[in-house]
Amino acid sequence: MDRRDGNRTQLVVIDPLDLFLCGAAQSAYSTPATFLAGGDVHAIVADHNGLMVVSFRGTVPSSWHDWFRDFAAWPHTDVKHPQLGRCHEGFLSGALAMLPLLHPVLPVARPYALTGHSLGGALAIVMAGLMKSLGNPPLRLTTFGAPRVGGAKLSNLLGPIRGLRFRHGDDPVPEVPEWPYVNDRDWAAIGTPGPVRIDDHMIAGYLAALSA
Repeated sequence: MDRRDGNRTQLVVIDPLDLFLCGAAQSAYSTPATFLAGGDVHAIVADHNGLMVVSFRGTVPSSWHDWFRDFAAWPHTDVKHPQLGRCHEGFLSGALAMLPLLHPVLPVARPYALTGHSLGGALAIVMAGLMKSLGNPPLRLTTFGAPRVGGAKLSNLLGPIRGLRFRHGDDPVPEVPEWPYVNDRDWAAIGTPGPVRIDDHMIAGYLAALSA
């Protein structure tokens, strides 16, 4: 149990697929977008032994669009997808912008996974909720250093989907935003805290901890 704010933390055995997904989340920062929506929501597609992997790019420090999306934290319910409940407005609007591009290519007959780091992880979480509400949930939802996205309604919707919410060391991002948001699942703790908390948020640290 994390004693700072009551969030549950689980210790995990690393699946080789998790290492691949973390690498895909890192690649989303440097690989040209396979899909781009709203000018800033960037996703790439890869294949892992027949598993289609969609990775959303996290916040690029020089992108004011990304920072605006991160801080547009007012709770919002989309009338077309009420199953998600109240979600972070910036993350929800980003996933909704991407939905018309991704929905036609996410296969019903072929398994797929959603992943991402930081903002990318938040977008993956909302997209998983949207696809679940449309009857085609991902086989795997795995995120790295993702902030909170929604409330209990979204958490319950995503509950049956396999995958982990990784937190490296003392990364502060999975702790925000605060009420009314909750984690969509327990933290999967990896690595050890470094001297500067925000440094624990870097995707390179997640990849190194999983590789170790």
